[in-house]
Amino acid sequence: MSQLVPREFTKKNSFESLRILNRASSPELEVKRALRILNCRIDQFESSATNEVLALVTKDLNLQLTPCDPNLKSSAQMFRITDLIAEEMARLPDNQIVNFLYHRYRYDVFPVERRLGDHPPCVQIEPSSICNYRCRFCFQANEEFSGHKSSHMGVMPIEAFRRAVDFIQGKVEIVSFASRGEPTISKNFPEMMEYSSDKFISLKINTNASLLSEEIVHSLLSGNPKTIVFSIDAGNKLAYEDLRVNGNYEHILRKLKLFDRIRSACYPRSKNIVRISGVYLGQNQSMEEMCETFGEYADQILFVKYNPWEDPYASKQPITNEVCSDLWRRMFIWNDLRLNPCDTDYLSHLSIGNLDDFHSLEIAWHSDSYNRLRLQHLAGDRQSLIPCRGCSLI
Repeated sequence: MSQLVPREFTKKNSFESLRILNRASSPELEVKRALRILNCRIDQFESSATNEVLALVTKDLNLQLTPCDPNLKSSAQMFRITDLIAEEMARLPDNQIVNFLYHRYRYDVFPVERRLGDHPPCVQIEPSSICNYRCRFCFQANEEFSGHKSSHMGVMPIEAFRRAVDFIQGKVEIVSFASRGEPTISKNFPEMMEYSSDKFISLKINTNASLLSEEIVHSLLSGNPKTIVFSIDAGNKLAYEDLRVNGNYEHILRKLKLFDRIRSACYPRSKNIVRISGVYLGQNQSMEEMCETFGEYADQILFVKYNPWEDPYASKQPITNEVCSDLWRRMFIWNDLRLNPCDTDYLSHLSIGNLDDFHSLEIAWHSDSYNRLRLQHLAGDRQSLIPCRGCSLI
C-alpha cells in the first residue's frame, strides 16, 4: 500500500470515484430550489450569525448557477451543491432546507476558513469501538488498540448513548453513528436507532453489514437515518476477503439481499439513501465491478481515497505541517463518553476530557484543550503533537 500513501489527505476532496445509480435530483435543480426557499425566508432568524451564513450561502449558490464567473474558480471556500448534497436535499421537505444549508455550509466552509462556530459542524457518536473485522487499512489491526487486554474496547451503554444524543441535539444536524468500531455489535443498536429517530436532519450510519439481522434492518430503516453506508471495498471475492480480513464475500451478499428484501417489502416509500462505500487501494478494485455486483442494492456507490491511519503514532518524521481542518469540523464521542478531536487519534492521546466534564457542547468545543490544539496547528507546530505528526489529514 506504500505507493498509495498520500503526503496530504484533503478531507474536502476525499473521493476517488462516485456513481449515483438512483438519482432523485441534480445540483442545478436543488440550487434553484434552495434559492427560491432562501429568498422567501432570509433574515428570519434572530441570530445575526445565522443570517450572515445564509447570506453567504445565497451568494455562493447564485455563483454556482453562473459557472463562467471567474469567482467560481478562484474561491476555494465557496459553498457548492454537489451531486451527493443534491441527493440529500431532494429527500428533504422545503421546511428543512434552510436549516440543512446552514449546517452544511458550516461543515464545508468553516474548516477551510478556520472559522469556529458555537458548535462543531459534525459529531460522530461511537456505539462500539469493537469490530469483528481486521481490515488491512484499518487501525483495528493494531493490537495496542484492539487486543484482548486493551482498555479502548467497549460498547456504549444505552443510557450513555441517550446522554450523548441529548448533549448535541438542537445544536448539530450532521451526525454519524460510527467511529472506531462496528456499531451493530452493540446489542442496544435497535434501541439507539429508535431514540435518535428524526432528531437530526443529516444522520449517517456506517456498518460493514456483516451482522445485519431482520431486527437490525428494521431498526435502520424505521430509525430514518438520511444515509445508510455499507462499507464494502471490492466487487469480487478475492479482493474483498483480502482487504476485509475476517469478512466472507458470500455472507455479505446474503446480508445485502436480506436488507433489500425488507426495504422493498416493508419500506417502499423510504427516503433513506443506501450507499456502498469502499477504500480505494488500487488492488483488484473497479467501479464497474462494484456497480455490476452491488448496483441492485444501492442508490450510490463510491470509493474514497486511502488515508494511512493504521499506526500514525509510530511515525518518526512529520508527514505534513499543514493545519488539520478536522479541528474545525468534527468532534467524536467515544463509547465511554470521552470527547476526542479526531479518529486518527484512536488511542485518545488528544482527548479533551469526558462529556460529563462540560456543561454544554459549546463549552467543550471552545475548551482550552481544544483551542490549544488549534493554536499549535496554526503556529506550524503540528509535528510536536502525536499522532498529528504521523497523520496526513489536512
